[in-house]
Amino acid sequence: MTKKIGLFDSEQQVIDVINQLEQEGFAPGEIKVLTKDLEHARRIKVETDIHADGMHELTETNERSSESSTSGNPMTSSFGDSNAPGGYGIASYGSYPAVGGIYSFGSPFPFLESKQLSSYRALGLDDNEAELCFNGVESGGFAIVVETDESKSLMDKDDGADLSKLSVAEGIFRQRGATRITNGK
Repeated sequence: MTKKIGLFDSEQQVIDVINQLEQEGFAPGEIKVLTKDLEHARRIKVETDIHADGMHELTETNERSSESSTSGNPMTSSFGDSNAPGGYGIASYGSYPAVGGIYSFGSPFPFLESKQLSSYRALGLDDNEAELCFNGVESGGFAIVVETDESKSLMDKDDGADLSKLSVAEGIFRQRGATRITNGK
């Protein structure tokens, strides 16, 4: 899967971009919209039928899910506990690692990463993509992520125009006033 990410300042820009992407043949499953909160996502959903993720609510949901999955489990609730199988602290010599692999998703060291960024990563964004979208959305903007099954070789044309779907998406992003456009993986 390859991505093109565009950052926008207004809901109307996002609505116009989505409508134009759909006219160009993009399916709803290829378009992801990230907003600061559900209040900003509602209008986009009503006017385009594309789901928009309110990132504050998603982060809260992930936090509640993480808290409920770790309660009562000595491996996750008491880091480095001598009663936990595998020994003390990070180093482990027993049959279970003391830290690595004990969380349901994400990094084995969740306390080292931002809760907000982990919500972006949970949506399939890598570290750079997550940080870009986080900064754009937290400053009051909107992120549109277009993701297709096209291989990179279809997009890397040395001679001639790039006719890939993501090139079309980039053209739409530019035409509709994206404040930033980047390639994803």
